[in-house]
Amino acid sequence: MTWAVVAVVGVVLVALMVLLEVVARTTAKGSGADVWLKEPLLQRKDDRMRQLGRKAQPDVLFLGSSGIMCAVDPEILSREFGVTAYNAGIFRGTTCYVASWGRLFALRRLTPRIVVIEVWLPTINDNSDMSEHYNQHLKSPYFTSRKRMRFLYELGHWMTLLRFAPPAATAPIQLARQMGQSLQRVGSWTARRPVSLPGVIGMDGESVEHDAKLGYRTGALLQKLLRGMMQEWSMGAQNWSALTELIAVARAGGAQVLLLEPPYTDELAREYFPGGLPAWLLARELVEQRALELDALWLLPERMTEEAYFSDPVHANLAGKRHFSVAVGTALVQQRVIPGLMPSTFAEGTT
Repeated sequence: MTWAVVAVVGVVLVALMVLLEVVARTTAKGSGADVWLKEPLLQRKDDRMRQLGRKAQPDVLFLGSSGIMCAVDPEILSREFGVTAYNAGIFRGTTCYVASWGRLFALRRLTPRIVVIEVWLPTINDNSDMSEHYNQHLKSPYFTSRKRMRFLYELGHWMTLLRFAPPAATAPIQLARQMGQSLQRVGSWTARRPVSLPGVIGMDGESVEHDAKLGYRTGALLQKLLRGMMQEWSMGAQNWSALTELIAVARAGGAQVLLLEPPYTDELAREYFPGGLPAWLLARELVEQRALELDALWLLPERMTEEAYFSDPVHANLAGKRHFSVAVGTALVQQRVIPGLMPSTFAEGTT
């Protein structure tokens, strides 16, 4: 009898959680098609782009992953170089994800004169050996916005309740996630020294601290993630196709397109890339040669590799953001991309 009562209570609780999730998703800001906009940071970015699109347009739009989001400060470009900009970088931005975000949102909200697209070199190659799990993840609407996959994606994230439900309702899920994270750490590969992840201030004054809330982990799990990025993010053909399509959309809107490599430490290439720094540089050279097919100019700021400028091997800290932003602005001038541009009515300091 006791077990029957427990079972009934469990079923009722699950039903209530599902009901809460249904209500949350029904009333959440953003349409059902815009699955990723349920993430608070992306929703705020999209809201901001809508506002800017109604008022004035930036001269330069940056599209890329968190590597670009944490490394380019539009305020510095405005103050030092008289060019207005918006940084539309996003977390966990594979080329496929960035391309979808740019095509479906950023380039529909804004009509910049120049579009700078991050190219994360290890992802643009012809090696298709990849884990099946990540392959399926890339095919989900989170990256490709395929309508036929949308229900499966929603189903897989049905019980998140992380943003909309009361904390008490999410407690069991948070506990389960913490247990899973602890299990993941057991036996995971560890780098030769731990990496600290101090918080930084991101676009729109948002805090982009690299903590559990945003999907990052310190210590061994982060190292495991980085190693996986270097060795497994090899959907080269799919990423290349997505990049080509994004460039075409940007040009159709009248924008000049530039390609930009995000900053990273030399340690990243030495310690995490198979074959070390020589193999990384060879891959970099091959990608740069292939990029000639796109007839897109590479933006070539002075490289920033000093560890003092990074909060981890692929994310700049505040000092790094200032340094790299000046380098990007200088490259825009030296490569004669921005001379002749007049500052628009885009408010200085708006990011």
